Amino acid sequence: MSSSQSHPLKGWHARSTPHDFPHDYSPTRDALKFILLYNAPVEQEGFTVALFAPNIAIDAVGSVRFLSSGDFTGLVNMAERVRIEVPETGTFRNTWVLDHKRTSQSIDRVLLFSSSDSPYTGSLSAEDAELVNIASVQGYQGDLRRLKRPVAGLEVLPEVLGEFVGLGREGREGWKSGEEDRVVLGKVREVLGNVW
Repeated sequence: MSSSQSHPLKGWHARSTPHDFPHDYSPTRDALKFILLYNAPVEQEGFTVALFAPNIAIDAVGSVRFLSSGDFTGLVNMAERVRIEVPETGTFRNTWVLDHKRTSQSIDRVLLFSSSDSPYTGSLSAEDAELVNIASVQGYQGDLRRLKRPVAGLEVLPEVLGEFVGLGREGREGWKSGEEDRVVLGKVREVLGNVW
């Protein structure tokens, strides 16, 4: 198994460069590619990262960052793979629960556009696109993959989902509660509407 620790996209956040004037950037719904949200007992409405075309990431700190074309395309393609390859669990928000001894584990949520068309072809207008929870992982912790209960014959977390959440978590690097750029994150909230 290849983990996000050795994945070629690892380090995308460190390779990205910050926008010199982040408050001048205005994200739009039609440029949005995917979002990762984060819920934990101490951070119930957390945010990890959102990607916007062309090649922009907004991270948990509220930093607007430019990604290389390769990193941006790689992350967007991986999100599409999660949408296509990860089976339904039959649970609320399609949650994959990892086997932990402790309860109250964090939950990472992957949100993409709902449509029979690929959300990355540009064929959807902002009005036609609806953000939906594609998959969630409860208790993500690096290479821990064993599920609490088997899902669709699987006893371990689908590899692409584990890798994607691990890579997405890079968007939380440097985050400290109360130190976020509230102006930038406020603009993201406006774009996301009631999903965050």
